[in-house]
Parts: sequence; C-alpha cells; structure tokens
Amino acid sequence: MGCNVSIHLEFTPIDKVEEFVYEELLDMGFKTDQINDIYSIFASMDVDHTHMINQEEFLFKFGLEPTPFIRRVFKVMDMDNSGELNFIEFIISMWNFLCNDEKSLGEFIYLLVPKTPSEIREKRTATSKIGEMIKAIHMKTDGGDADDALDLQIKKIETKHPTNIMSEEFRQHIYENQSILIPVLKAQSKIREHLLGSDFWIKLTKKRWKYSKFQDSEYPMKLRKQLEKKMTEVCLILSLSLI
Repeated sequence: MGCNVSIHLEFTPIDKVEEFVYEELLDMGFKTDQINDIYSIFASMDVDHTHMINQEEFLFKFGLEPTPFIRRVFKVMDMDNSGELNFIEFIISMWNFLCNDEKSLGEFIYLLVPKTPSEIREKRTATSKIGEMIKAIHMKTDGGDADDALDLQIKKIETKHPTNIMSEEFRQHIYENQSILIPVLKAQSKIREHLLGSDFWIKLTKKRWKYSKFQDSEYPMKLRKQLEKKMTEVCLILSLSLI
C-alpha cells in the first residue's frame, strides 16, 4: 500500500520546541521527505481542520476497531491528556509503537498498563493489572469477553509472579508466548501499511535498536519532559524581552 499521500505538505518547525523535536526525529532515522510525508498524512486525517486529530479520525484512517486495547494506545499517545493528538505527539507515538518487533512489543504493552508513581519508579506493576491488559488486548469491543484460552497465559504469569512483575520479566514472557501478540501485530501492520508502508518501519525498527537512547519504550514521555523544559525556557526568554 506504501505511502498513500494524497496532499504534499512540508513540516517547518515554528519555534525552539519544534526545532528540538525535528532534530530528534532526524536522530531517530527519519529523513526530511519522510517527515513531510507523515505530516501530509496527518493533515489529511484532520478532517475538521483543527491541526489536531481525535480518536475517531485516528481509527477511521487506519481502519481500526475501537477495542479497549486501541483506545488505551490512543490515550498513551495523547501525552498532554487533551483528548487529541498534535503532529508532534502523533509522529513520536507512531515511531514508538511501529518501531517494535516480537522481541520488544512486550515492553510497549507494559507501558500501556496504568501504574502508580511508585510502580513507575521501580519498573514493576501489580500482576492483576497485567492480566487485565492481556484480556483487553483480545477483547473485540468494550465490555466484551476475552478469549478463554488466555486464562492459561494469565495463570502462568500469576503463578510465577503472584503479586508484582517487572517490565523485563513481562517482556520476556510475551516473547515466549507470541499468541498474546496477535491482535497487537495486526493493528501494528494495519497502521504501518497506511503510513509509508511496512518496509519503511521495519528498517527504522532496526535503526532504533542500535541506539540505547531510543530503546526505552518510555522515551516519548521523557522527551515530553524535555519539551516542557524547552517551553519554559522559551517563555522565560519572551517575558524578559518584554521587560
């Protein structure tokens, strides 16, 4: 399916924050024309011309069902909790989801599990939450029933990790039990095909895992904190210029 760009626009950073993100994108392995192509696709998704995309626009573009898993993915992508995605959130989050393979997707799924501040610090979470996320991955719609065959997978985790599980332990379990990933891989494949094509993301995935900086699935949230710092610096400069 490939690129699927119906309109061609150029993404031009308009401030220090966007300039910083642009340089990060280049470091990730994006080329200028690829960033522009993704920006053009993003603009085509923005049917109400708000320079943002909502969950419905996102689902429609990629032909995705509003499953509990997909809704959770969108919520995590929405880094400022506005209910919509701007282009920066969109391209960084797409990179974070699409630049994973069977070995690393477990860590991305782990990222989706709601956690307390102490769980985030210690990189662990309650085993019961993991069970709920696995069921959510396989639910067809909100409130639907998960596949009964998953009970065995969940029980295996609960037996080995009765109370808490570390991120690396969960990642390893997912890698050893690939059936859990089937709906995730299907969603990933759909989005890849509509957004520059699978080959592009497979190559970019290989680049990602060559650099330790980008291997952390929580990198987008860490980047957001850097952006907030940049925004504070910009606001300070502007306020000083008005004195």
